[in-house]
Amino acid sequence: MRLVTGLMLVLLVGSASAAEWKHFKIIEEGMGDSKATYYIKADDQEKTESGFKVWYVVSYAKKQHGDGGSDYQSAKVREEFDCKQKRRQQIYWIAYKAAMAGGGIAGSEAPQAWEPVPAGSIAEKRMNFICGGAK
Repeated sequence: MRLVTGLMLVLLVGSASAAEWKHFKIIEEGMGDSKATYYIKADDQEKTESGFKVWYVVSYAKKQHGDGGSDYQSAKVREEFDCKQKRRQQIYWIAYKAAMAGGGIAGSEAPQAWEPVPAGSIAEKRMNFICGGAK
């Protein structure tokens, strides 16, 4: 089990060069005045029965303060969207000390259960972008 977890972290920590990511810029709500830019991995979207699983990097203009006390400036996220039922679940969330998943890992979060996507939220903008634009 530890070997599998270790291998998954190695895969998650991999390169986040801008050439691999499709730029999707929005202002992050719910994080005060902090601006965030989202980069969605356009060539690695996995089609599911009712939606998509995607990777994206969120890069903040300013350092964020994590619950565990570590500061971070970006996160690499694996998220699944159910386009039919308008819900999502976070599969992976790994915080990084620098922009574009750089500077080493600052922390992580456990997978989350399915939750509805609130109307007018940043999550809804991501869902509409993925569900409407993914191939």
